[in-house]
Amino acid sequence: MFSSLRNRHGAALPVAVVALIVAVAFAGIPAIAAPVASTSANVAKQIRKALRLGVVANKRSVNAIKIARNAAQQGGMQGPAGPVGAVGPKGADGAQGQDGAAGPEGPAGPQGLQGEQGPAGEDGATGPEGPAGADGATGPEGPEGSPWTAGGTLPSGETLTGMFGYAATPGFGGVISVTTISFPIPLAAPPAEAHFVTKEEIAEEEAPAACPGNVADPKAAAGSLCLYEEEFIEMDEPNVNPTKVGALLNWINEDGVASGSFAVTAP
Repeated sequence: MFSSLRNRHGAALPVAVVALIVAVAFAGIPAIAAPVASTSANVAKQIRKALRLGVVANKRSVNAIKIARNAAQQGGMQGPAGPVGAVGPKGADGAQGQDGAAGPEGPAGPQGLQGEQGPAGEDGATGPEGPAGADGATGPEGPEGSPWTAGGTLPSGETLTGMFGYAATPGFGGVISVTTISFPIPLAAPPAEAHFVTKEEIAEEEAPAACPGNVADPKAAAGSLCLYEEEFIEMDEPNVNPTKVGALLNWINEDGVASGSFAVTAP
């Protein structure tokens, strides 16, 4: 019987049972040791006392059983931990979690390399005309113009050149024919000399000293007007009358053609 209880409740249960038997034995000792010749009153007294002792022993036995039960529930000391088991197989991937909240904005990164220039865009529509701006301040006076400003006169030593021409038709014979030449810039005073230079004079180097040029490159000394023959047909040398702005050329012929170049240099 003790072996069966030990298997069910552990080593503490037999100790509790022995304590219970001892309590019951001690409870019955007064009844057995009482004199046989006691009176009935003493017998009844001893019986009541024995009953009380039996109640006490019963309570003790109940407490012993509780103690034994608690001892059985507590069991022995915990043994050492066993070895770590083998790693089990990988479980299936779980469902994707929800996106977390956006983190704070990080610092600006370094500037990247400059990209290639893109293609030119189309011209935009012309915008409305803006209001007129205020007049700017008057600028400084500029240098003297070239050749000379309008209304001025030809400076001393400067030369003007040009062309002249004349043609007379039949029916004007015996009358005075007049043509003119004009100076683009007037002179301060009329030329002091006027010369008509023929091709023969140039060929024979007999032209006046004041007229060192020719029809292709007319030249004149200071204060002189030089007319160079290009073509004269049935025409005499003209009469030349110079002024500050040009000259009058007069012929007396029936008909003919005259053309050439001129040069005038301010005195």
